[in-house]
Amino acid sequence: MVKAMRKRIGLNFDWYFSVFKDTYINDYKTIEKFTKIDIPHNMVDLSFNYNNPHDLQIVGLYRKTINILEEYKGKILMLVFSGVAHKAQIFINGNYVTTHFGGYDEFKVDISEFVNYGEENYLSVVVSSKEDEKIPPFGGKLDFLGYGGIYREVSFEIINPDYIKDAYLRLVDFSKKTLGLSLYTTKNAGLIKLKLTSNNTNYEKEFEITDTANNYLFDFEDIEFWDIDNPILYNVELKYYINDELVDEVSFKTGFRDLKFTKKGFFLNGKQIKLIGLNRHQTYPYVGYAMPKSVQEKDAEILKYDLGVNIVRTSHYMQSSHFLNRCDEIGLLVFPEIPGWNHIGDKEFRNHTINNVKAMINRDYHHPSIIMWGVRINESLDDDLYIETNRLAKRLDISRPTAGVRNFKGSTLYEDIYTYNDFLDSSEKRILTKPKKVIKNAPYLVSEHTGHLYPTKITDKEEILINQALRHYNIINASLKQNDLLGVIGWSFVDYNTNFGFGSEDLISYHGVMDMFRLPKYAASIYKLLSNQEPFIDVLSSLKPGEYNSRYIDHIYVAANVEYIKLFRDNKLVGTFYPEKKSNFKYPLIKINDFLGDILVREEGITKFSNKLLKSILPKVYKQGLNLSFFDKLKLLYVLRRNKLTLNDLEKMFYKYSTLDATFRFEGVIKGVVAVTKTISSFKKANYEIMLDKDSLVHSDTYDATRIVIKKVDQDGNVLRYANDVVKVEVNKNLEVLGKKSFSLLGGVAAFWVRSKANNCIGEVKIKIGNEEFEKNIKIK
Repeated sequence: MVKAMRKRIGLNFDWYFSVFKDTYINDYKTIEKFTKIDIPHNMVDLSFNYNNPHDLQIVGLYRKTINILEEYKGKILMLVFSGVAHKAQIFINGNYVTTHFGGYDEFKVDISEFVNYGEENYLSVVVSSKEDEKIPPFGGKLDFLGYGGIYREVSFEIINPDYIKDAYLRLVDFSKKTLGLSLYTTKNAGLIKLKLTSNNTNYEKEFEITDTANNYLFDFEDIEFWDIDNPILYNVELKYYINDELVDEVSFKTGFRDLKFTKKGFFLNGKQIKLIGLNRHQTYPYVGYAMPKSVQEKDAEILKYDLGVNIVRTSHYMQSSHFLNRCDEIGLLVFPEIPGWNHIGDKEFRNHTINNVKAMINRDYHHPSIIMWGVRINESLDDDLYIETNRLAKRLDISRPTAGVRNFKGSTLYEDIYTYNDFLDSSEKRILTKPKKVIKNAPYLVSEHTGHLYPTKITDKEEILINQALRHYNIINASLKQNDLLGVIGWSFVDYNTNFGFGSEDLISYHGVMDMFRLPKYAASIYKLLSNQEPFIDVLSSLKPGEYNSRYIDHIYVAANVEYIKLFRDNKLVGTFYPEKKSNFKYPLIKINDFLGDILVREEGITKFSNKLLKSILPKVYKQGLNLSFFDKLKLLYVLRRNKLTLNDLEKMFYKYSTLDATFRFEGVIKGVVAVTKTISSFKKANYEIMLDKDSLVHSDTYDATRIVIKKVDQDGNVLRYANDVVKVEVNKNLEVLGKKSFSLLGGVAAFWVRSKANNCIGEVKIKIGNEEFEKNIKIK
């Protein structure tokens, strides 16, 4: 005989929402003044910028009916909330059940005693997004917005009364391939059957239950270890039998790997890895935190594949399980963190902080991508609270070290790893603080850098975009040669909405290497230099003199993962340029400081020595005309006489070759073969490129969404950075635009998300830009 196993039902469609009124709780069936919505949901409609943080602090009411079957009697009925910001009061049929404090942890509510069986029941959730000083991260001033709402999925779980309460599977001994299983059950008897499967392995083992808490050790000789380059995951099945009757079954995915942090570096499965990454806020334009699974997953893919980082810090709170699952699948390391920003509050606040540590570790224990636990409130002062958070973390998980982010040197090290936000201005001689000046005799990680020191908009002048990129480049480069540094995690992945007192005038912190729509700035190209992706060439310049002071371009930088670049001007070879020799990058930047080469020799017949003299004088002529020094005038006179030229001849030559009004072709060479080409020339015509992250959505447990990117490009495919064309979007009834339906290009680019509204249909998108119209169809399964 087999009892019905635990069942999980998604509760994400057909909710109703309204701003809260006291009368709604007793009148719990009324929905006349409510708006029908789906989960994930943000309680306040946002603007792209200039959001007033006070407008986000409201109390809302969510309402939904749940059919409770007669057959559920005798079962444990759990509501599972993946994330509600920031205080949630739960009511069933108008009766109060419980209150949850905290906006970033998963929590479960047992409603077994509150429901009416065999009929529809009314669920009400009162949600407050007001900044409550007793609930982390609030109490001080925050450099991010808290948003609000039931912004992650909700589900309904039906469980037998005899069940597996918790299970923790971990690697105990790397060399002996020994695993440990800690198991907690409702009864002190029975049998557990464990099954581990992967593409190459099928392993089974049985364990006898003798207590409600049991610990087992066993060897797994065929184990394959999880790695960033080969992220092997196992499907884990645990079946619980009592008297040969199957009463419960749980399953999850995990991976096994060995972690070691020392003063000399981080080692994964015995291999040293320099940690280079970015900090991520889980925020999006218009909807705040409320994005579904595939959009969360896409962020992990952008970080790993588009940017090439090997670690992400989930600043400054626990983030979506979908994001973490994808990090597991693709091999992206994670440094998670409890909610908070500078402020430590009263006893109640501290209790919530302790609970956050417990909730974080319990939910995320089986993610192999997580390599440490952040158990300190970001940039807070030393406090005995962290003695307790560290003790708790060690009790819950002995397999991972702890870390805590601070912004001052000499802080007390409660944790295993000293993590420090190093915002040493790069105008100083050193761009990274020497580790020994921050902490001695401990593993040391830079958890933030650059960020607010050089905020950069995607629409900024080219020089600013280049300087932001070079700051990230120089800091990563410095870190790569420091053996006493675990690595550096830059601030930040994307721009984000922020609070009063932070960010720019429009209340956006423009600290990202990408903008809020995940569109790259020049700094994004620096991170691409870290990985072995498809060959690419990113020229960190438009080669337009008007972008530069005195209309003179002395040099440019090219980010490319090639051996060298051959530069052609109007199909004539200028020269061959190699990566910087002193750089520690696998693919260093390539500096190009000559746009003429020997063209004057070949085309105008001047001597090689005269060509060399002319190229040394040219920059000065740009900046000061013929007001040259005595020595430079002598050089000029020599060139004229040696090549039988008049001053008028030289002037014509100057205007012919100095304007950069030419076609430049960059050829990236690998093993003697041109692997990639990039062309930059004067504007001739414009085109629009429309790209979808994916053209198929899955409308199932909840809605799905995809990003659509629009670029205005020239004839060579280069973005026209000053284009600000107005875009208008229309969708059919099967889709909804998440945000504005009319907007302008910024920096020549724009993006928006659409979500599914139905399944087994086609979503139609029409994009109108001026007199042009584009259509895209999206399959919804």
